Amino acid sequence: RAPRPRNDLIVCAMSREQLFPRILVEHDASDVTIVCRARPGHRELSGTEVLFHCHSEILGLRCSVFADAVRFNILIGARAQWSACARRFELSADDDVVFEVLRYIYCGAVYFSLGFRERFLQFLSMIDFLGIEDMAERQLKDSAAAEFGHKKLSQDSPVGQSIFSEPGMQHWLQHLQTEDVLAFLRDDIISGALNNRPGAMGFNILYSFLAKLIDLRAQDFTVEVLGEKLYCQLAAFGHHRTPGHRGCKRRSMLQLPGPLVYVDLSKSQMHPMNLPGLEPISDVAAHFSEASQEGRDAAAEGSTTRRPRLPRLWHRGQILPEGVCRETLLQDWQQPQDPVVIFGESEQGNLLFETSLRRAHSRNAAERSNLAKALEVLVQSARSIEQLPVDDDAVMPVGSSGSSSPAGTSRRRQQTKLSFPNHHAVLFQLDLLQDFDDQQEPVIMVSRVVRETDAANAGVGVGWTLHDISPGLKVSAPFLGRVPPGGATVQWESLSGISVLLTSPSEHTISLRFEERPFGFAWRQEKEHIVITHINRQGQSSAFSQLYSGMIIKSFQGDSDKEPANRLLQLMEALRSSQAPATLTFGWRPGYSCMPANQVVGTHLEERELMDGGTGVFISEIPPGHPLRYESVSRTHLEERELMDGGTGVFISKIPLLHAHAFCMESVSPGWRLLGLVDDNSQRVYGVCSVAHLPPRFLDHSVTLYLKPPPPLNEYLPLDSFRGILCPWNAREDYVSRSISIEPPWSGLSMEPFDIGGLQGMRFRLRQAALPHDSPVQTCPERGEVWDAFVLGHYPVSSRWADLRIRSAHPVEPIAWELRQLLDTVAHINPTRISVVALRRCLQQESMQEDAADAEQSAWLGGVLLGESVAQVLYRWGLNFLSAEKKPTSRAPVS
Repeated sequence: RAPRPRNDLIVCAMSREQLFPRILVEHDASDVTIVCRARPGHRELSGTEVLFHCHSEILGLRCSVFADAVRFNILIGARAQWSACARRFELSADDDVVFEVLRYIYCGAVYFSLGFRERFLQFLSMIDFLGIEDMAERQLKDSAAAEFGHKKLSQDSPVGQSIFSEPGMQHWLQHLQTEDVLAFLRDDIISGALNNRPGAMGFNILYSFLAKLIDLRAQDFTVEVLGEKLYCQLAAFGHHRTPGHRGCKRRSMLQLPGPLVYVDLSKSQMHPMNLPGLEPISDVAAHFSEASQEGRDAAAEGSTTRRPRLPRLWHRGQILPEGVCRETLLQDWQQPQDPVVIFGESEQGNLLFETSLRRAHSRNAAERSNLAKALEVLVQSARSIEQLPVDDDAVMPVGSSGSSSPAGTSRRRQQTKLSFPNHHAVLFQLDLLQDFDDQQEPVIMVSRVVRETDAANAGVGVGWTLHDISPGLKVSAPFLGRVPPGGATVQWESLSGISVLLTSPSEHTISLRFEERPFGFAWRQEKEHIVITHINRQGQSSAFSQLYSGMIIKSFQGDSDKEPANRLLQLMEALRSSQAPATLTFGWRPGYSCMPANQVVGTHLEERELMDGGTGVFISEIPPGHPLRYESVSRTHLEERELMDGGTGVFISKIPLLHAHAFCMESVSPGWRLLGLVDDNSQRVYGVCSVAHLPPRFLDHSVTLYLKPPPPLNEYLPLDSFRGILCPWNAREDYVSRSISIEPPWSGLSMEPFDIGGLQGMRFRLRQAALPHDSPVQTCPERGEVWDAFVLGHYPVSSRWADLRIRSAHPVEPIAWELRQLLDTVAHINPTRISVVALRRCLQQESMQEDAADAEQSAWLGGVLLGESVAQVLYRWGLNFLSAEKKPTSRAPVS
């Protein structure tokens, strides 16, 4: 047989891409013939052999099998025979798979046909059999050695590239369905390798494939997707141990995403997730941290202020250093699928707890005793409230002297109905302010109740809020501190924009006898009259219901006077003297007054016959509490004008302001006549001759209010009530709660939440000796201290009234006084939200199933503890308790 031409010369003259199409036909440059079987289902080639005419020079650059063969022939001196003879190389694979492998060898790319997914593992087997991935590793090592000067490479030496680094391969793997990935992992080729069965697939190619899949599709390699068995097999890949073997600690070769539970103590939230083994846990804390968000906002704005510190991370009772990953936290006895629990605590929360704990240590015995007594009264009050049945339909109309419940019983009312004769009686008996409830919603709150009034007798007190009112009634009140007390208004919306024109009963006089000085009123001279400017409600004049400010003194006659004094100078001299007893005659000046209709509503009106035969509407009575009995109104200037129809009408020419001079102010009394109604927009007067001409509210002016009582313990606790879950992990029944239950200080801890009359808390038993951190099984000890944690509430409070109570508290209110002092102590921390918790140790070891308020013997901690959440306070207190077990003197004193 004639010798073949030099293959290397022909190959060098053409590129690999140019030679690739020629592998389908026999040609002179080919020196390696690859034989494979035709793919199943091919009509023409089924059951026959398929030949690919390849080139050893190109195959030796990509395949370790051919490269080793060339090197072996060089060592034995048979290089010439290898080059001169054609070789036959048989592969047990389908022709389409072999063709794609050769495409990658020649062109460095892979074409992904529709059926490539079903033949992908066969494709990987051919890559492994030909040593393509091994050759890429060799080339990478040679390149690294040449970089450091340990080896010299020629210019034509290729740089190794894994097939999984090919862009098309990465794109194809990244867009696979999860079902396809699971099918790959469960195939006999890969599952056999995972179970250490020989002959399935090489370790290097399988490791590269799995590592790339985890890098591209980490979401598909979690315990939830794979299942515990397959997850453990992947975690043990590369170790000569059976999955689940407990022994020396080992690091997994594949960085699988592992379950991690991040407990944000500042927000009392849990975030279960899957974290890659080497990703720093601090990145997770930064993602959920408000401090991190503030730092990103400051960086975006170009701020040069100091970046807020990230949360401190706790694991198994120890503070974690920076850069720690999940893989390093797995204990020797833990399975790779076991969750790792991390607690995150903000800098503010740590300072709040440490500051309040130091204060609990340093308080004197008298302060501790006063606080303990106040807290015990609080618990007993909560118990008594809890025992009361709830009365949803409690109704207490004003004027009733008893409860709506049967005699001898007490019920906890949800709301109270109050009925007032008019809207002025509301402001006479109640002082109202605008405030906010614990949901940040504006409410109208009662800030003061006048003693011995119907509202006070109905049980309404400070802190009650307005729940519902009569239709058409408008109630407004100022915020606390905005205006002096008494700035609230209650009026009918239908009467807004309407005024009432009144005329005084100048022909009416009254005579009153005063037995002694002082008379109880103030007066001044206004032109030719002596006018009453003020009546002292506590004075002698208040006994005369007929006397009103604005009336004039017409005569003064002492017991020794023969004739009454009725001239201006005589009246002034008699009033300035000390003469008493005396009889004074009062009357009204002729004039008109104009006032808002809402101010007149509530008086008793009646029709009377006039001297000219007509009728008029007069004020017959002004009930107690009506402002017209005590307040002055402005005198209005009227004038008569000619109308377009030739007649005349009365128009208002001037209305003085309410803060005008005193000579413009006077009151209204029974006997005043309603001349008409005034439209405030047009200033025109419409005459009134009968009560039928008046709006309906002048006759039916009763008011109904529905008031809600404050929270049951508002008298003792001026804090926002606790809403939510005490410890988020305690309310769950899944692997998260089970994982946290073995973390210090919760390992061996039994926790039972309770609610006593709205006072929420939790009872827990702390063990006496800390169990070792590496113990695979942690059980609850038989003996341990029982503690009750009472959640007093949250600060800052929504109610401004409650905030004022705290900031102006005195030692006579031990709980509010303690809160005031603590808030002054932590003012420099500037916290956004504070949870207040009081701890009580039960000296009598009662059963955990008993009610938490049944402990007759107990000892309170020396002070209340602060934190950003209840979970943070309980967690830090538990750790402090464990650390103080060996140092009893470091424990906080109890009372």
